[in-house]
Amino acid sequence: MPKAAEAGLDLSGNFLKELPDDAFAGMPNLASLRLSYNRLRKFPNTTGLAQLWELDLRSNAISTLPPGALFDNPEVVSLDLSRNLLRELPSSDSWLPQPNSLDYLTVADNQISALGTRLFRRFSDLDWLDLSGNRLGLLETESLDGIEDLDNLLLIGNPLECRIPIAGSCFCAGDCSANSTAEDKEDDADDGTLLKVPALWCELPMCINGSNSSQDASNTQPLQDSAPQKNISQIPLNGSNETSGISASNVTNSGASNVTNSGTGNGTNSTSVWSELKNPKFPAYKL
Repeated sequence: MPKAAEAGLDLSGNFLKELPDDAFAGMPNLASLRLSYNRLRKFPNTTGLAQLWELDLRSNAISTLPPGALFDNPEVVSLDLSRNLLRELPSSDSWLPQPNSLDYLTVADNQISALGTRLFRRFSDLDWLDLSGNRLGLLETESLDGIEDLDNLLLIGNPLECRIPIAGSCFCAGDCSANSTAEDKEDDADDGTLLKVPALWCELPMCINGSNSSQDASNTQPLQDSAPQKNISQIPLNGSNETSGISASNVTNSGASNVTNSGTGNGTNSTSVWSELKNPKFPAYKL
């Protein structure tokens, strides 16, 4: 028998449309809860699951991330909400407790067109944020304040009209601080964010307060989201050719890469990549 603190529950692929509020009452030691490939319309009630480590909700019909969603789950490290019907990713302080342990968050392949104004406020430990395959066009700099502390950010497959300025970054020509030295960049080589964006990212104007900084924004052609982007730029924001985290294959010295299956914009299970690297194996009982 597995230890109680390592128990997992797998209810994936059962066509569940709703769950009673007390569905997981009496399971205080539940560590892994998998509800993927169902028809859930609401975020489940996880009150009382203080030991919950992994919550897999991909491929459902959840449309909102409600206030206080994980207030009772400070140990959650991995949250997968990919392939749902989310239209907004709200500020983290509205649904995450303080402190929290969230390290991996994917909301890929939703309908997100807006980000909360304090999105990163409680993302102190977040390493991986996947926003690919959504409807993001204009990015508000206030929403992404603190993004430089993130290790991996995926934005491919969005109809972006502008790009975000990231303090101290050297991703595009002219992004580096005027006071940055080669020594500074080398010191930060292992700490830079791995950014996955469409290949035309550096040709976009800067987003300033949620608007396109070009004088004639109406003539700016957004990056279309009609199909998953195959050509992406993938280099750390500190300017190094070395990448951290998960990298795509065939990365050239300039940082451009041709990736056919990035695991984000084409419905591929992005959690499988995560599982191979960090996710411990919980014994799961499928009903």
